[in-house]
Amino acid sequence: MAYLGFESGGTKLVVTLSINGSDIVESRVIKRPHDAQALDSLQALMQTGQALLRDHQISDLAAIGFGFGGNVNQLLNQPSLCMHEAGWESLSAREVLEEAFSVPVYVLNDCDAAALAEAKAELNRNVQHFYYVTLGTGVGGAFYTNGDIFHTSPAGNAEIGHIMVDESGNIACPCGNKGCLEAVCSGPGLLQLSKLLYPRAGISRAEEVTQGYVENDEACIAIMDKYTEYLGKGMAAVITLFHPERIILGGGLGSFVSTVLHDKLIRIVEARCYPLFRGSVSIHPWQVCEGAVSLGAIFYAKQQLMERS
Repeated sequence: MAYLGFESGGTKLVVTLSINGSDIVESRVIKRPHDAQALDSLQALMQTGQALLRDHQISDLAAIGFGFGGNVNQLLNQPSLCMHEAGWESLSAREVLEEAFSVPVYVLNDCDAAALAEAKAELNRNVQHFYYVTLGTGVGGAFYTNGDIFHTSPAGNAEIGHIMVDESGNIACPCGNKGCLEAVCSGPGLLQLSKLLYPRAGISRAEEVTQGYVENDEACIAIMDKYTEYLGKGMAAVITLFHPERIILGGGLGSFVSTVLHDKLIRIVEARCYPLFRGSVSIHPWQVCEGAVSLGAIFYAKQQLMERS
């Protein structure tokens, strides 16, 4: 039996085709236009999924897993709200997909999906509890514990991106508050932080800051120091509240920070987390990397299909 995994959110859409929910046949990435809305993305996902099935002559599709970059209504099994793409809350995406493909569709948050994929990576197979954080267009989190994602509310949970880390509140968050972790530690947040700290530097992309840091640019070092301070506050809160065995940082920024700035981040975290937990939690870059969301969505769809059969 075949499975499709969908990923929406950020600057790209991903569709992955799998046989038996484990062997990957092919993944296709679609660049999402900055002005795209929910229906545009949904149609692009459907067209790409149908093309994959057609090109590989697949006729036994079992289910679709949809890793959605936003809040998911778990009671309705439906995308709810995306702060970076309008229209999902009024679009019955699951029903549209089920009608188009004639198979059940299972929806979960993209961070939850990525965490499920990370749990199967060799480095994490024996880890009972970890907290996954993605640093991309937004900042999201998922707590994996004892073989599954920890959920407390059908409306969502583990919203690490929306805890307060910048008391000055100089940078607004897409959620409507100011000073959130997402406001200063997402990709767009890093850019806004750069413009706040060094308005005359002419920085137009977050990648310029990370590259400048590697090249020992004075302004970029100062910006990344402030960024790491904010991120360290957030990760200290994760440790204090959940005390996982490890934190996994995903996304391009997550990889950069957890490798290039690892020691600096650890020092900030150790200084701010609950004293009894100091030294007990390690921080690692993601292992599955690109495709983690769509792959995790496939794992989830297969799991749900088996539980409901």
